[in-house]
This record gives sequence, structure tokens and C-alpha cells, in this order.
Amino acid sequence: MQNTTRKTPHMSRTCTAVCRRFTGLAAISLALTLGACSSTTSDRDVRRIPLNEVARPVERAQTNVLIIDARTPGEFGAGHIPGARNLRSPDIDERERDPDLERFRTIIVYGADPGSAPAMSMAKKLMRAGYRDVRLFQEGFRSWEAAGLPVERGGPGVREESFRR
Repeated sequence: MQNTTRKTPHMSRTCTAVCRRFTGLAAISLALTLGACSSTTSDRDVRRIPLNEVARPVERAQTNVLIIDARTPGEFGAGHIPGARNLRSPDIDERERDPDLERFRTIIVYGADPGSAPAMSMAKKLMRAGYRDVRLFQEGFRSWEAAGLPVERGGPGVREESFRR
């Protein structure tokens, strides 16, 4: 039996247009899927801020800014930026956002000095967890102290209740 269906030029154009749309939608879908799965955050992605941008919210006692000290509890207890909370990278769960962190508009992270790997790691982990306005005070606590800015001593160390003001 012979196939009597003939393709007309109109059918070919329609088929071509449908195939193009499908291919375009598939490409967009794949790009969105791969982008959503990508969780790499490089050092270049981290916004670094200078000393004066950290001092400003501390001086004004802004409650919508959280300052995280990524150093050890012992270093934190010996001296830290006023109002800072001591938190380490392992304490951050990238899969579930913390409501106590959510309430802050801006999160500033710092370590001991410009070479502080824990501070950079913490900033990148917070960004991967979806916190939007994360900044790194890369100069660190040593430059804060050297500038003669106020320093608090003691504190709760690494504890969840340290976020509540």
C-alpha cells in the first residue's frame, strides 16, 4: 500500500517552526537547570569592603546588619568588633537557611587579617546558601584594632542564641 499523504510547503514550515520552538525551550530549560545546580562561588564573587564601611554600621548600631567574626572562639573572646557574633563555617547549613540570619539585610564577615581563609570560606558559604548581601571585611580584626576603633572582649563564643539581640 502506498502512502498517499503528501507534505505541503505549509506543513514543512509549521513543523520547522515547532521544532525550533521546542529546541529553544529545551535549551533554556537546560541552561536554567544547570545554572540552578551550579553552586560554585569563587573568591572573585565575594564583595570586599573597606574599614570605613564596617565602622559605619557599628557606630550607628544598625540592627539590620549582622557582623560575623569567623575566627576561633578563643580569638573572639580576646577581642572582637562590637556587636559581632562568633560563627564558624561548619555552623552554616547551605541547604536550609537560618531564620535568625534571614532577618538581617546585610551580613559582613571578617577574620584576623587579609589572608583569613575562614572568613573567605564563611562569606562564600553564606552566598551559596542564598544570603544575598554578604560582604567581606578582608582587612580583618587586626586592622580594626590598629585603627584604634572600639573592641569588645568576652562574649558567648559559638552559640546560636548569639544571633538574637
